[in-house]
Amino acid sequence: MEMKISKKQLMWTGGSLGSLFAAGALACTTDFVDSLLEGNPNAPSYADAVIVFAGGPNRVKTAFEISGTSPSQKILISGAARNTTLDATLEALNMDRFDLKVPPQNITYGRRAITTVGNAMETANWLKRHPEISSITVVTSREHVLRASYELDRLIPDSIKVEFRGVKNPNLTAAEVWEERQKLACAHVDTCRDEYRMDSEAYNLRRF
Repeated sequence: MEMKISKKQLMWTGGSLGSLFAAGALACTTDFVDSLLEGNPNAPSYADAVIVFAGGPNRVKTAFEISGTSPSQKILISGAARNTTLDATLEALNMDRFDLKVPPQNITYGRRAITTVGNAMETANWLKRHPEISSITVVTSREHVLRASYELDRLIPDSIKVEFRGVKNPNLTAAEVWEERQKLACAHVDTCRDEYRMDSEAYNLRRF
Protein backbone atom coordinates (compact mmCIF):
# COMPACT_ATOMS: atom_id res chain seq x y z
CA MET A 1 0.00 0.00 0.00
CA GLU A 2 1.48 3.30 -1.03
CA MET A 3 0.63 6.29 1.08
CA LYS A 4 1.68 9.91 1.07
CA ILE A 5 -0.32 12.08 3.44
CA SER A 6 -0.39 15.59 2.04
CA LYS A 7 -0.83 18.73 4.09
CA LYS A 8 -4.34 19.09 2.64
CA GLN A 9 -5.23 15.67 4.03
CA LEU A 10 -3.87 16.78 7.39
CA MET A 11 -5.97 19.94 7.56
CA TRP A 12 -8.64 18.38 9.73
CA THR A 13 -6.21 16.46 11.93
CA GLY A 14 -3.64 19.20 12.23
CA GLY A 15 -4.78 22.62 11.06
CA SER A 16 -8.09 22.31 12.81
CA LEU A 17 -6.29 21.27 15.96
CA GLY A 18 -4.76 24.71 16.13
CA SER A 19 -8.14 26.14 16.99
CA LEU A 20 -9.97 23.00 18.13
CA PHE A 21 -7.47 21.42 20.46
CA ALA A 22 -9.93 19.17 22.22
CA ALA A 23 -10.25 15.50 23.06
CA GLY A 24 -12.82 14.85 20.33
CA ALA A 25 -10.61 16.27 17.61
CA LEU A 26 -7.59 14.40 18.89
CA ALA A 27 -9.44 11.11 19.06
CA CYS A 28 -10.16 11.32 15.33
CA THR A 29 -6.49 10.91 14.49
CA THR A 30 -6.48 7.33 15.78
CA ASP A 31 -9.14 6.24 13.30
CA PHE A 32 -7.43 8.23 10.55
CA VAL A 33 -4.10 6.48 11.10
CA ASP A 34 -5.82 3.09 11.30
CA SER A 35 -7.51 3.68 7.95
CA LEU A 36 -4.17 4.57 6.35
CA LEU A 37 -2.26 1.64 7.79
CA GLU A 38 -4.53 -1.18 6.69
CA GLY A 39 -2.73 -4.40 5.92
CA ASN A 40 0.13 -6.31 7.49
CA PRO A 41 2.84 -3.96 8.84
CA ASN A 42 5.34 -6.81 8.49
CA ALA A 43 4.65 -7.46 4.81
CA PRO A 44 7.71 -7.12 2.56
CA SER A 45 8.52 -3.64 1.33
CA TYR A 46 8.95 -3.30 -2.42
CA ALA A 47 10.12 0.30 -2.18
CA ASP A 48 13.59 1.34 -3.29
CA ALA A 49 14.52 2.13 0.31
CA VAL A 50 13.33 1.49 3.85
CA ILE A 51 13.79 4.41 6.23
CA VAL A 52 13.57 4.09 10.00
CA PHE A 53 12.83 7.01 12.26
CA ALA A 54 14.79 5.61 15.19
CA GLY A 55 13.15 5.56 18.58
CA GLY A 56 12.86 1.95 19.60
CA PRO A 57 14.35 -1.45 18.73
CA ASN A 58 11.09 -2.73 17.24
CA ARG A 59 11.28 -0.10 14.49
CA VAL A 60 14.76 -1.15 13.37
CA LYS A 61 13.90 -4.84 13.58
CA THR A 62 10.79 -4.27 11.49
CA ALA A 63 12.87 -2.45 8.88
CA PHE A 64 15.30 -5.37 8.68
CA GLU A 65 12.45 -7.87 8.45
CA ILE A 66 10.51 -6.15 5.65
CA SER A 67 13.58 -5.41 3.53
CA GLY A 68 15.33 -7.59 0.99
CA THR A 69 12.90 -7.64 -1.92
CA SER A 70 15.65 -6.29 -4.18
CA PRO A 71 19.45 -6.63 -4.02
CA SER A 72 19.74 -2.87 -4.51
CA GLN A 73 17.25 -1.94 -1.76
CA LYS A 74 18.73 0.43 0.81
CA ILE A 75 18.04 1.11 4.49
CA LEU A 76 18.50 4.42 6.29
CA ILE A 77 18.34 4.44 10.09
CA SER A 78 17.74 8.10 10.89
CA GLY A 79 18.48 9.41 14.36
CA ALA A 80 20.93 6.69 15.32
CA ALA A 81 23.13 7.19 18.35
CA ARG A 82 26.56 8.59 17.65
CA ASN A 83 28.56 5.45 18.39
CA THR A 84 26.06 2.84 17.22
CA THR A 85 27.38 0.19 14.86
CA LEU A 86 25.59 -2.38 12.74
CA ASP A 87 27.01 -5.26 14.79
CA ALA A 88 25.89 -3.61 18.04
CA THR A 89 22.41 -3.10 16.61
CA LEU A 90 22.17 -6.72 15.50
CA GLU A 91 23.36 -7.97 18.87
CA ALA A 92 20.69 -5.90 20.64
CA LEU A 93 18.09 -7.45 18.34
CA ASN A 94 19.42 -11.00 18.83
CA MET A 95 20.34 -11.09 15.16
CA ASP A 96 23.56 -11.42 13.21
CA ARG A 97 24.70 -10.47 9.73
CA PHE A 98 23.40 -13.74 8.31
CA ASP A 99 19.89 -12.54 9.20
CA LEU A 100 20.19 -9.43 7.05
CA LYS A 101 18.28 -9.45 3.79
CA VAL A 102 20.24 -6.58 2.24
CA PRO A 103 24.02 -6.22 1.94
CA PRO A 104 25.55 -4.43 4.96
CA GLN A 105 26.94 -1.76 2.66
CA ASN A 106 23.35 -0.83 1.76
CA ILE A 107 22.61 0.14 5.37
CA THR A 108 23.28 3.75 6.36
CA TYR A 109 23.24 5.20 9.87
CA GLY A 110 22.07 8.80 10.02
CA ARG A 111 23.46 10.29 13.21
CA ARG A 112 22.48 13.96 13.09
CA ALA A 113 18.73 13.83 13.72
CA ILE A 114 17.52 14.20 17.29
CA THR A 115 13.87 15.10 16.59
CA THR A 116 11.20 14.38 14.01
CA VAL A 117 12.16 17.52 12.14
CA GLY A 118 15.73 16.27 12.09
CA ASN A 119 14.56 12.86 10.85
CA ALA A 120 12.77 14.51 7.93
CA MET A 121 15.75 16.71 7.12
CA GLU A 122 18.15 13.79 7.32
CA THR A 123 15.89 11.75 5.06
CA ALA A 124 15.54 14.57 2.52
CA ASN A 125 19.30 15.13 2.39
CA TRP A 126 19.96 11.40 2.05
CA LEU A 127 17.47 11.15 -0.82
CA LYS A 128 19.26 13.97 -2.62
CA ARG A 129 22.40 11.84 -2.54
CA HIS A 130 20.45 8.91 -3.99
CA PRO A 131 18.47 10.27 -6.95
CA GLU A 132 17.82 6.73 -8.13
CA ILE A 133 15.36 6.24 -5.26
CA SER A 134 11.77 6.94 -6.26
CA SER A 135 9.88 5.13 -3.47
CA ILE A 136 10.38 4.70 0.25
CA THR A 137 8.84 2.83 3.14
CA VAL A 138 9.05 4.77 6.40
CA VAL A 139 9.01 2.78 9.64
CA THR A 140 8.00 4.59 12.81
CA SER A 141 5.48 4.16 15.61
CA ARG A 142 1.77 4.23 14.79
CA GLU A 143 1.29 7.31 16.94
CA HIS A 144 4.08 9.08 15.10
CA VAL A 145 2.87 8.49 11.53
CA LEU A 146 0.91 11.72 11.05
CA ARG A 147 3.63 14.04 12.30
CA ALA A 148 6.36 12.16 10.44
CA SER A 149 4.34 12.41 7.25
CA TYR A 150 3.70 16.12 7.74
CA GLU A 151 7.40 16.88 8.13
CA LEU A 152 8.41 14.70 5.16
CA ASP A 153 5.71 16.26 3.02
CA ARG A 154 7.35 19.64 3.51
CA LEU A 155 10.81 18.48 2.45
CA ILE A 156 10.77 15.68 -0.11
CA PRO A 157 9.56 15.85 -3.74
CA ASP A 158 6.04 14.74 -4.56
CA SER A 159 7.55 12.43 -7.17
CA ILE A 160 8.81 10.13 -4.40
CA LYS A 161 6.20 7.57 -3.41
CA VAL A 162 5.89 7.06 0.34
CA GLU A 163 4.27 4.38 2.43
CA PHE A 164 4.32 4.04 6.20
CA ARG A 165 4.60 1.07 8.52
CA GLY A 166 3.32 1.87 11.98
CA VAL A 167 4.95 -0.21 14.70
CA LYS A 168 2.88 -0.75 17.80
CA ASN A 169 4.38 0.08 21.18
CA PRO A 170 2.80 -2.23 23.79
CA ASN A 171 4.19 -0.05 26.60
CA LEU A 172 2.74 3.22 25.31
CA THR A 173 1.04 5.31 27.98
CA ALA A 174 -1.92 7.64 27.62
CA ALA A 175 0.34 10.56 28.56
CA GLU A 176 2.70 9.72 25.70
CA VAL A 177 -0.19 9.55 23.24
CA TRP A 178 -1.41 12.95 24.41
CA GLU A 179 2.09 14.41 24.11
CA GLU A 180 2.37 13.17 20.51
CA ARG A 181 -0.99 14.73 19.64
CA GLN A 182 0.17 18.02 21.16
CA LYS A 183 3.28 17.93 18.98
CA LEU A 184 1.14 17.25 15.91
CA ALA A 185 -1.03 20.24 16.71
CA CYS A 186 2.01 22.39 17.40
CA ALA A 187 3.42 21.59 13.96
CA HIS A 188 0.47 23.41 12.41
CA VAL A 189 0.42 26.49 14.66
CA ASP A 190 2.66 29.44 13.83
CA THR A 191 3.35 30.27 17.47
CA CYS A 192 4.83 26.80 17.92
CA ARG A 193 7.08 26.83 14.88
CA ASP A 194 9.92 28.43 16.84
CA GLU A 195 10.46 25.02 18.42
CA TYR A 196 10.75 23.51 14.96
CA ARG A 197 13.13 26.26 13.84
CA MET A 198 15.37 25.49 16.82
CA ASP A 199 15.19 21.80 15.99
CA SER A 200 16.37 22.60 12.48
CA GLU A 201 19.24 24.68 13.80
CA ALA A 202 20.21 21.88 16.17
CA TYR A 203 20.25 19.48 13.23
CA ASN A 204 22.47 21.76 11.16
CA LEU A 205 24.92 22.12 14.05
CA ARG A 206 25.09 18.41 14.82
CA ARG A 207 28.08 17.33 12.73
CA PHE A 208 30.20 14.32 13.64
